[in-house]
Amino acid sequence: MCLEHSHHHVPYYLTQLPEEAHELIKGNLWALPSTIAANLRSKFPHVTAQQVHSAWSVYIQGEWKRADNQLDSAKILLSEMSEDVDIFELESLDGVVALAWGLSSVANMLKGKIVEVAIDATCRFLHC
Repeated sequence: MCLEHSHHHVPYYLTQLPEEAHELIKGNLWALPSTIAANLRSKFPHVTAQQVHSAWSVYIQGEWKRADNQLDSAKILLSEMSEDVDIFELESLDGVVALAWGLSSVANMLKGKIVEVAIDATCRFLHC
């Protein structure tokens, strides 16, 4: 018996992000991931937008994530910006977790001009 391979398959190539691509992503954290991906593809055509977004998501967390718990992380980050941010103490209600804050510079510009205040809330209902 003689076996012969007559079909050529697609050549293999590296699917990992090159180190240089990682460095370019880290250096452009404040750009949109889609813009970073478009720039990277000229040098690394095999790099996908998904790879760039995934790496960017990990790196950008270093700029704002302070704790695993989202609420604790937000409180720590806001407290680091105490010159620009006012954290408001709220009355605690059973089963309600809330964090309220405002930007001092915005509040100062709007002093005496505010007519209406909007409230944004996120609520998660538990279904049993």
